Amino acid sequence: MTKSTRIAFALSAIAVVAVVGTLSSATTNALWNGSAPIAPITVTTGTAALAVGLSGADPTPNALTLPSGFVTGFLPGDRHDQGITLSNTGSVPLEVSATGSGVPGPMTLQLSTGSCTAEPAPTAPTLSDAPTRILSIAPGNTEVCLSLALSADAPTGLQGTQLSAALTVNLIGVTSPDDH
Repeated sequence: MTKSTRIAFALSAIAVVAVVGTLSSATTNALWNGSAPIAPITVTTGTAALAVGLSGADPTPNALTLPSGFVTGFLPGDRHDQGITLSNTGSVPLEVSATGSGVPGPMTLQLSTGSCTAEPAPTAPTLSDAPTRILSIAPGNTEVCLSLALSADAPTGLQGTQLSAALTVNLIGVTSPDDH
């Protein structure tokens, strides 16, 4: 056998070993793999919706008009309350926050959970431009109490005057990331 024949024979043998090694490796890999189908699933999303109404009235997703007596006839130290029904008409719990604006200086606006009682809870937040968390509500109706009070030490110069205010309360309901 000539030298070139021996080199060709050696290279052929190396090529055969390389091909056989590759094929056996692929075959071994295939023996260790498996698969199984997964049955189709349905993903359902929830809905989030908040409606408001005066206590005893059907809540609507529209703006709420407070009765005129809520904002008239104040004497120093007076507080007027209005029960409000919040309705979570969606299918997921909501975290409800509120803001209040347009409240004249000597007055405070509070929103407390539950129906209106003799005094708002000491923890009832005073509403301002910054959103304040009020409560978490499951789908269905929940009562809250909106209170507007004139400070007991309001200046006597306010007697017989009209405090002009564009009183606005915004209620914001968002889903809680903890409920997912």
